[in-house]
Amino acid sequence: MTTKPYKYDEDDAREPQRVSEPEEEEEDLMPGGVPALQFTREELIAALQRSEEDRQAGRVYTSAEVHRRMEEKFPFLCKE
Repeated sequence: MTTKPYKYDEDDAREPQRVSEPEEEEEDLMPGGVPALQFTREELIAALQRSEEDRQAGRVYTSAEVHRRMEEKFPFLCKE
């Protein structure tokens, strides 16, 4: 943000005050500089539609299947 003088009416004897205004349109970022909105609305809708098509076609895994595959590929992550 930058500050700039705020002026009263010409006949007002008060001193000008400073107000803060945004320099430019600031990008909405999460911690670490990651954009908060990574996808457009259209991209999100398309991804949800693909996910629903996969679910209806049976291209899904149960949580047990995912865990088994994770244990096979990354055993150090699945210690009990």
